[in-house]
Amino acid sequence: MAQPDTQTVQCSWPVRAPCEKLVCPCIKVSITTTIVFLFALFVILPNMMIPDVRIDPASSLYSFNVTSSRVDSTWNILISVKNPNKHFLVKYNNIEATMYYSNELLSRVSIHPFIQETNNRTILRALFNLTLPRANSWAVRCLESDYARGETSINVNLQAGRRFGVGSLNWWIRGLDIYFSCTDLVFIFPSHGEAKISVIDDAWNNCEMGLFGYV
Repeated sequence: MAQPDTQTVQCSWPVRAPCEKLVCPCIKVSITTTIVFLFALFVILPNMMIPDVRIDPASSLYSFNVTSSRVDSTWNILISVKNPNKHFLVKYNNIEATMYYSNELLSRVSIHPFIQETNNRTILRALFNLTLPRANSWAVRCLESDYARGETSINVNLQAGRRFGVGSLNWWIRGLDIYFSCTDLVFIFPSHGEAKISVIDDAWNNCEMGLFGYV
């Protein structure tokens, strides 16, 4: 009986050229490098530019009045914010200023959002109108004692959200929020008119940046 013919079929895969083996990895590395560079340029670098925040010495205590039941006062706090960045605009929103006596909250105010040009300084106004009941308030008792002494010291905190923009591209990148604490701001109580902030020990310049909401 005749045996059937058998044929051996050999399969072979195409061999890539040496240059083809190099092109794909190079493209992947280039894409990864570009993404990392853009992330550093538009996210990390702008957030490393810490704004210069100060309490302007033109800040003042408009009035301070003690009655039998409460203490009324008006504080005009001017906050100077400088954008040190030479390439990115900064858009500030959700801006809030808070006023403390020691660690006790006295008042909080919202400030209108604004866009700041590169290498520019902006003065923000936080107007605190305080009406504080005299009963059961440690801070009010301390303010009354300070009033008799002739001067007082307060703390002001500032927090805001940030976005960074590039020139005329008209698109914005979310940045980290900022938190600043300005402590030991000394005011002399007015005998008449309004009292300017005292710059004893350069206290008006004592603003420090906090991290993640802690100041």
